[in-house]
Formats: sequence, structure tokens, C-alpha cells
Amino acid sequence: MRGSGVLFPIFSLPSAYGIGCFSQEAYDFIDFLKKAGQTYWEILPLGPTGFGDSPYQPVSSFAGNPYFISPDGLIEEGLLTKEEAEAYSFGDDIHKIDYGALYNYRYPMLKQAFARFKPDADYRKFVNKEAYWLKDYARFMTLKNLEEGKSWQDWPAAYKKRTPAAMKKIETEYKEQIDFYSFLQYMFQKQWTKLRAYAKENGIRIIGDLPFYMGLDSADVWAHPESFKMNGFSDYYQIPADAESAEEGKWMAGPRMKFFTELQDTLGDVPMIAEDLGTITKTNAKLLKEPGLPGMMILQYAFTGWNEDSFYLPYKHIRNCVVYTGNHDNPTAAEWIETINDHDRDYVRRYIHSENTNTGGFVWDFIREAYRSVADTIIVPLQDYLVKGEEARINQPGTSQGNWQWRLEPNFLSDELADSMYQLSKLYGRLPAVDE
Repeated sequence: MRGSGVLFPIFSLPSAYGIGCFSQEAYDFIDFLKKAGQTYWEILPLGPTGFGDSPYQPVSSFAGNPYFISPDGLIEEGLLTKEEAEAYSFGDDIHKIDYGALYNYRYPMLKQAFARFKPDADYRKFVNKEAYWLKDYARFMTLKNLEEGKSWQDWPAAYKKRTPAAMKKIETEYKEQIDFYSFLQYMFQKQWTKLRAYAKENGIRIIGDLPFYMGLDSADVWAHPESFKMNGFSDYYQIPADAESAEEGKWMAGPRMKFFTELQDTLGDVPMIAEDLGTITKTNAKLLKEPGLPGMMILQYAFTGWNEDSFYLPYKHIRNCVVYTGNHDNPTAAEWIETINDHDRDYVRRYIHSENTNTGGFVWDFIREAYRSVADTIIVPLQDYLVKGEEARINQPGTSQGNWQWRLEPNFLSDELADSMYQLSKLYGRLPAVDE
């Protein structure tokens, strides 16, 4: 079935508390998507972030980011007062996340809520059900705080090696801190489950994202170092830890189809999109085809680099793929068209038949090209619909500063924009199916 969706991270939602979260604004965005004739909301990973604030280097592959817990939700449950929530400053810029302010003040606010929390049967059920990862995660975070944020590789040997005596000591002497981190995951899951249910009720399917690699400084690697070799699925470049340079590494075969077979055996038929960006080889093309996964086609790649026979050109699209104007690692369409060379700019304008001389007009023609594709699914970053430039870029690969910060201005989305998106979906056969 043909459909369209929007790429828009949870952290980029507007909110009164410094970062997008599971607040009313998230529900309002689902209402906007429904009004705009969309089917999908792609949100990026939800894991707790570490150094650099990247959701692709999570502290845990199981845990949720406590920053996404809505203070308003805690207020509704009687765990906070509005005055208490508003007493903290999480940054003054409504367009950018201040991660320093969040790091300093979010947890003190959440601890106020925890102090009033009374564990009930639902909470105990959650803790027991998720114990296989939650226990280690809570220990890890408790120890990380005790060690002032240092990597677990630099902890005292007993903590680093998880000796039974050290683990018992932590659970006994720091039980309250461990319980605090369990509480945060319970509240995250409770609010996230409610938001997902609302999306489902309104016909919006949420697309998440699973990072290929776990961060070395994570609860998973600390608790189960024997399980990690940091594979890629198809092939990966392995460099010995004591190597003086990357030249000492070598290409290794990943688990390939075995991974997807085991995943299907465990979870059943879970819809997935393969992030098959980069070098196209016979091996990874075969790996994409065998389990029938849709790959990603980035329109920007089709017209960049003096290559007029690109793999990503629209006439080479197939139905079983997902077309993006760009993703979180790309410049916005507006920034891209203003910074590419004259040859590429002329080529893309001729190809999509865009006679608009202004950036805004071109961006909407570019979006239209995605909608026109034979691909079953297209995803467009919200910034492109808003014709945002460099200021709204999510991530600049290869840099460690200034990323993952963009936030949407409150009350910025309009009925006019929703109608324009709806008309595109209607014109190109991408409206959600209506139940009779």
C-alpha cells in the first residue's frame, strides 16, 4: 500500500521543558499527521544518550531516554506540582536544546517526583518482567554517578569486573538510587505506551530506529562484554584494540541472513526498513533481497557528485523501497540546493522539471518528486516541508558539537501546511486507507 510519512525526532518537538517529550505536543503532532493525510511518523532512536548526545550511541539498547518523560504527565499523576516543574531552567532558546541545562537540572526534578512515588502492582510487574536488562541498567547508572560519569573501563576493578561482592554492596548501600532508575524506566514506558496507543487509534504508524552499534560505554557492554564484537550485518572492518592505526584492520563477514532468521523466529514478521546507505555491493544487495526488506533511497544522493547514472535516481526506484528527500544525517533540502555545485543544481532542476527560481518553490518541487515515486513509502523530514535551512539540520556526521539540538517553534504547524501535505498524498495515491 502506498503511503507517506514525516521524519521528526521526539526531541525536536516543542515543549515548555527544554526538549521534546511525551507531552501534549506529541499528541498534537499525531493529530497534525492525521489531518495531513500521512501514515507514518519516523522518530529516530529513543535510548538514553551519553557523551555527544547522539541517539546512535545509547547508554542502553533497552532503556528509554528519561528526558522524554513528560513533566506534565508527572503533574497529572500527583508526583510533581506545576510550580516545582517550572522552577528549573532547561534553557532559554526555544529553537535549540541545551543539553548542559538538562544534564544539570532534569534529574533533580525527576527525583522530586520519585520521592512521592508509591510502588504498586503495575510497577512491580514491570520491574519483574524487564529484570533481564533493567537490573543491570540501574546498577550501571548508579555506578556511573558514583564514579562521576567516568567510562566503566576506568572504574575500580571490582566494579569493572562485576564481582559478586561489589554487586551485592551496590544493591544494598545504594538501593534507593537503583530504584530511582527503575522508576524512570517505568514512567518512560508508561507514557510511551500511552502515546503509541493514541497514534494507533488515529491510524499513524510509528517508525523507530535501532542503532547498528552499541556504545562501548554502555550498560549492555559492561554487563555482557562476551556478547559484543560490534558487528555490522553484512561485512564490517575489524581493527584490533591495540592497533596503532586502522591499516592493521581487516574486513570480516557479519552474521548476514542468520541474524534476520533468528530475529523472525523470535519476534515474528516485524516490519523493518534496512538502512542500506553507502557502498552498494553484490553481498549487501543479496542480503537486502533475501528477507524482502525495503531499502532506503535518498533523493539528494541521486543528484550529487556529477553522477548522472546514480543508483538513487527516481527512475530506478522499485515499489519495495522507502524514498527520503534526505534523512537526519543530510542537510535540509533548502540547505542542500543552496550549497551544491552549479552542475548538480542545474541537473536536479532539469530532472524534476523545477522552474522555481526561489528556494522554497524548489524544495516543494523536490518533495513532489518523492511523492511521484513508484516506491510504496516516502518519508520527508519536517524541516523540508517548512523550508528550513542549515539552522534546522539534525546532525553533521563527523562532528561532535552542535548536533541533535533543533527544536520546532511552538504552535508553528498550520492547517494550511496540513492541507498542502494532504493534497499531495491525495494526488499521488498515498492517503491512508479508510475503513468502510
